[in-house]
Amino acid sequence: MRRFENILFATQGLPGHSDALSQALLLAANNKVPVKGLIASPTFPDELVEYQHAYESSLQDSLHQSVVKNACRAKYR
Repeated sequence: MRRFENILFATQGLPGHSDALSQALLLAANNKVPVKGLIASPTFPDELVEYQHAYESSLQDSLHQSVVKNACRAKYR
């Protein structure tokens, strides 16, 4: 099996990436390496800039919850 040293999980923070996330976590566990995450999100228009931080925080929270859920699921396989 090929050894991985760097695993990056990239997402737009939208639902439906659980299979990819599970695969990234499984590869990381099998290779005893961390997973780094990248959430890509658009820049808000000037008139909505006050919502940018809340939006980004919600994406981070959503990804964190998915990581915890998938990590627990993988642990009991």
